[in-house]
Amino acid sequence: MDIRGRILQYLEYKKISKYQFYKEIGVSNGFLDKNGAIGSDKCEKISYQYPDLNLVWLITAMGDMISNPTVNDKMPMAASPASEYKTGDKYTQQLEKENRRLIAEVERKQEMIDSFMNGDIIIKKETG
Repeated sequence: MDIRGRILQYLEYKKISKYQFYKEIGVSNGFLDKNGAIGSDKCEKISYQYPDLNLVWLITAMGDMISNPTVNDKMPMAASPASEYKTGDKYTQQLEKENRRLIAEVERKQEMIDSFMNGDIIIKKETG
């Protein structure tokens, strides 16, 4: 069994769909159905998204599939070092755009809260 086969085995064990895997890793649909080598950049993304997956097992088929059975939660991709991602990567660009939008939204809401706390905004209760 090759690396792709072991990834499929892991996904089945964790009850993770291929689609969810593709989305979480930021690869195109059908990635696991293709032939050829899987680059180290993809292995790094996989390791950050699925920290309980034993990379030695993934690459060599030696050892246990799960490196730490007590780890149940996935580490978010944002928790990995920023240097691991290329700024031109389409997935990274989408994340950066969404991050800018969320920051702006938080800033707007913080301004509203500050205005309310300073008494600049008065909320009138409608009677009716």
